[in-house]
Amino acid sequence: TFLYFTNLEYSFEDRGSLDFLIEEDIVSVQPFPNRMVRYDSNIKSRHSPFIDITGQTTISKFVVEAKFDKEF
Repeated sequence: TFLYFTNLEYSFEDRGSLDFLIEEDIVSVQPFPNRMVRYDSNIKSRHSPFIDITGQTTISKFVVEAKFDKEF
């Protein structure tokens, strides 16, 4: 899975993040502008919203599907 953050600006004080559950730890990725994150779709994830500002973050999700002409 690929996620692309399309927001034009971000500050740590805005809060908000993309969180992953890795074993028993939560790993957070800040939504810096023009950032793309690639991760295994089997990893549990969630988006924590901004708290201090109104509005929304747009995230684009890309799914890559492989097609082959031959059978292997």
